[in-house]
Amino acid sequence: MLVSLESTTYPGTTDDLLVPAATAGGLRLDEEVFVSFSPERVDPGAIGPWGHPQGGGRVSPASTRVAAAAYGRLVDRLHLVSSARAAEMAKLLENTYRAVTSAW
Repeated sequence: MLVSLESTTYPGTTDDLLVPAATAGGLRLDEEVFVSFSPERVDPGAIGPWGHPQGGGRVSPASTRVAAAAYGRLVDRLHLVSSARAAEMAKLLENTYRAVTSAW
């Protein structure tokens, strides 16, 4: 089972909250449950996410492989980063950039 957080959140949410929640019932990480962060991306005017690059952050190498295989079937371009925290920070910075440029 793949559990992927896609909401904008603070860096550390996937590692500190999602992994413990996903494994609290006894599921073993990277054996029975795989966890990733893949921020939602919006391309105004486009129908669906397929043409928009999708990012992804890993919790572990095994979770990265599973998430990349799943998202690779849905989007044209997939960019993996070093960690879930890096992906969470990238999404936060993207939102900040959009807010600042929209305010001008």
